[in-house]
Amino acid sequence: MSTISNIMANRERVEWWFSALCAMPWLALAGPYIEACVVRLVLLRWPRPMVDNLRLNLLDLLVWMFLISSVIAIPLLILLVTSKWREIRGNWRYAVHISVAAVGLLALVLLFHYDPGRVWDWFLD
Repeated sequence: MSTISNIMANRERVEWWFSALCAMPWLALAGPYIEACVVRLVLLRWPRPMVDNLRLNLLDLLVWMFLISSVIAIPLLILLVTSKWREIRGNWRYAVHISVAAVGLLALVLLFHYDPGRVWDWFLD
């Protein structure tokens, strides 16, 4: 049993910047929903598109920063994965991070197009 733990301990860890790139779709997805929850606490009801224009400046700036940086981070992640595929293929930790990023990107696209609470309509109006 100790040899398995030694093998796991000796493997290279994923770099922090790669983890941050893989988390960007989830941060961009969570931002508008967190802001809508905060506005809901302030207004005591859910925000409606084209009616409620209450913006929290610092939180709104942070959400837009995540959205803009995800537009840069996602193509950069795809470029890094395709260029370093042979190095990444041997380490299962990279595969987990890439899968998390892919599921986050899929969730971002699906919730942007099929938003049941119209949070994206409210956020982008």
